[in-house]
Amino acid sequence: MPGDILTSNTILIKASAVSDTPMYRGCYREITGAEDGIIVNNNAAAVFISLTALAKGREVIVSRGELVEIGGSFRIPDVMASSGAILKEVGTTNKTHAYDYERAVTDNTALMLKVHQSNFRMIGFTEALSIKRWQRLGRNIQYQSCLIWGADVFIDLKPYGIHIEPTVRK
Repeated sequence: MPGDILTSNTILIKASAVSDTPMYRGCYREITGAEDGIIVNNNAAAVFISLTALAKGREVIVSRGELVEIGGSFRIPDVMASSGAILKEVGTTNKTHAYDYERAVTDNTALMLKVHQSNFRMIGFTEALSIKRWQRLGRNIQYQSCLIWGADVFIDLKPYGIHIEPTVRK
């Protein structure tokens, strides 16, 4: 069934035992706008859990330009392999188009994965799908889309002169 999944670790709560209480789950839903969620201690854990649950033994389509190392020296291809998901690279390091994803879909595709560039930027001769375009593509080809959002900015920081990241809700 097509849909959107957002994986994101959080700095609000570090204890998983607390995360299942209604008060914290309500706060998480209110802050992020998500239907529901679980709270884990880092993004690698969120990615691992999501891929294990949704893509074990199946293909996950991801742009070559998004095969990055996330916090704690966790590399996306390594986390994917540990989850049992099968990495299917598309595009090139600097450019990935909608047709790259469309051509990669097979009967063994579980989902499309997008990694947000929260702590690095590629500039110059580059092209990537916007999040909205990427989500529409997932719906059009009827596959789940999973966005790895590592920034965890829960409030708009522009009033404080910080214009780097959009909030998780956006």
